Order: sequence, then structure tokens, then C-alpha cells
Amino acid sequence: MRGIPSRWRLLGFCVPIALALTTSICPNGEPTVSPAFMFVLVDRSGSSHEDLSVYRAASERVIALTGAGDRFILAPITSSSARDFRLDIDVTFPAAHTTSFWANPMSDQREANEAEKKIGETRVTLLAQVGQFLDQPMSTSHTTIFQALGNAAQTMAGDDQRKILIILSDMIEDSGTANFDRTPPNASYTQKEIERQRNIGTLPDLAAVRIYVAGAHASTPEAMSAIHNFWDAYFTAAGGELVRYERVLSSFSR
Repeated sequence: MRGIPSRWRLLGFCVPIALALTTSICPNGEPTVSPAFMFVLVDRSGSSHEDLSVYRAASERVIALTGAGDRFILAPITSSSARDFRLDIDVTFPAAHTTSFWANPMSDQREANEAEKKIGETRVTLLAQVGQFLDQPMSTSHTTIFQALGNAAQTMAGDDQRKILIILSDMIEDSGTANFDRTPPNASYTQKEIERQRNIGTLPDLAAVRIYVAGAHASTPEAMSAIHNFWDAYFTAAGGELVRYERVLSSFSR
């Protein structure tokens, strides 16, 4: 450090510390959680009409935990999810307020409160949008969950945010590929179907994706268990983690 004025040596010491102390916080002083990519798939088949209250409650639980920088997408599961794929809702929340080492405490608190207010307003608007979506008539006759999962995986691919997939469905695949209502999957079918999709390149890439299912049910407890076991194995093979699989979403974590 010879020959360098002491004031510059001091600045060189202080600046890295100041940068290290620059962080995103909530108005209460707690560090914010890193943003998440939440992708919600909603079953739009006519048979799911009785599950609307379940879907609505699950959506409200998820939206209540959205926060700064999150991206929230909602798309339908239809009779032909690949052909009909669309993002009915695509909302990105405002970024978190950044507090600097040099910030004036009073003005910084005002800015933090304003940032949190905007996040809250976005949350309220999103809740209304999801409510309007769920109020729309359900008319599709089949449920192509496999196709919808492929769409979701492609949309999330390459995003470096934490990924969470929420599926609001009875999870009964009803398509040209399978009919879980008529023939619940057994262990042999599960292995063969996973291998078939892997071989033809349609097994979705859900690496590091945390998965929540709400609305799951079947005609008998045995069928419910068989379908649950299928999706557990399927999501594991796709690289995902099935966190909850239940009729009513009992808990959710970002």
C-alpha cells in the first residue's frame, strides 16, 4: 500500500464492506426469501367442477405466500393441453427494496414500505385474476396431464429461480395415452410408461422442481393409492420432488 494516500486505502477498505451490507429486506428488517417461479396447472375438465372450492382455497394459500420478484403463471389442463397451451395468467411481482449501507434510515423505511405496498397490491390483483379464471365455465371432456406437464417444464426451463409446480387436479389422466379412471396404473405399467416417455423424449424435465398437488381423488381408496404411487414415481423419474399430494392442500412453502 506504499505510496497510496491513506484516505484511498480507507475507501478501498470501506467500499467492499458497504457493498456486502447492501441487502434486500422487508419493512420489518427481515431478509427476503429469494424469488420463486410458481407454475400453476388447473384441470378444466367438466368433472372437476365439484373441486372448484378446493382449487380456490389452494390458490389463495399459494398467493398469500407470493413475494418480491416472484413469477406466477397459471395455465389450464384441457382435452388437448399441447394444442391449447396458453398462459392465462403471467404475473411478475415487483423486486424487493434494496437497503444500502449509506441509506438515510427514515427515507429508506418509506421506500421499503412503498415497495411492500406494491407487492401487496400485486397480490390482491392476482387473487382477483385467479378467481375470474376459476369462475369460467369448464367444458373439456378429457384430462391430458402428461401434455400439460411437458408444457410447464418447457416454460420453466432455463429459469434460475427456485421452481414450484402446483397442480390443481384429480390427477386422473384421461387421454389417448391412458385412462386412470378405467384402469388405475400398477407398478408394471408405471415402469413401462416412464421408460416409453423417456425413450421418445416426452418425459418432462422437472429437475429441482418442487411439486404440490391439490384436488387428488379417485373412485376408490385403492385407485387413489395406485394413482398416487404412479405420480410419485413419475415425478421422481422426471427429477422433481413431490412435496404434497392431497385432496385439500394442507400446507405450502415457498
